[in-house]
Amino acid sequence: MSHGLFERNERMFTQYMLGDSFTKIAEEHGVSRERARQIVHKQKRFQHPGLHPWNKQGKDEHVALFGTWSQKVRLLLPHLKAIKAIAEEKNT
Repeated sequence: MSHGLFERNERMFTQYMLGDSFTKIAEEHGVSRERARQIVHKQKRFQHPGLHPWNKQGKDEHVALFGTWSQKVRLLLPHLKAIKAIAEEKNT
């Protein structure tokens, strides 16, 4: 993993934790906002199946602030998969 990619993932993780939308990334790839929302929702749906959204958010914020790097990566992974799916959507 290159240093630049690490910085980019860290920045994306920070943006996610601050509540930034992935629609900007979708627009960069030329995918519609609605399709991007569907992709992100599909990826997030399997993240923590047993928790209500507000409980999940509190848990995610706690991990973002106090978790180890591996916990943060696990938290970010569904969103990276969503970004990959958005990029693949454009290429098909």
